[in-house]
Amino acid sequence: MVWLEDVKVLVVDDDKTSVDLAKLYLDRMWVDKSNITMSDDLLSCVEMAKKGLFDLILMDIKIWGAPRAGVAATELIRAKMNGDSPRIIAYSADVFATKEEGIREKFDWIIVKPVKLHTFRETILGVLEKKAK
Repeated sequence: MVWLEDVKVLVVDDDKTSVDLAKLYLDRMWVDKSNITMSDDLLSCVEMAKKGLFDLILMDIKIWGAPRAGVAATELIRAKMNGDSPRIIAYSADVFATKEEGIREKFDWIIVKPVKLHTFRETILGVLEKKAK
């Protein structure tokens, strides 16, 4: 079982509404607010992730208009952490991007926005429980 109050989460997104919704949902899941970090800067998110500060990253696929910027950041994180990266969930409103060839393999799961709390919670719990095993 995963205890969510101790989970450290990085939300990488350039859309304020998406960030606010993620914060609200994580709060409703009892994730401690001090364990939630927001970023819209891909380079800083890669650097933070390399330090091993997070259990989970919610990564937008398209950031600042760059169609696959979140995918590139995910690849960098995975490469720099030599297989010990946190779980990374694509968190995207771009339904077409989530269906592009090779996208699914880059992430542990994909959440398509808009998303209901139940789906958000079940996805995160499922992904974190896989890592705990």
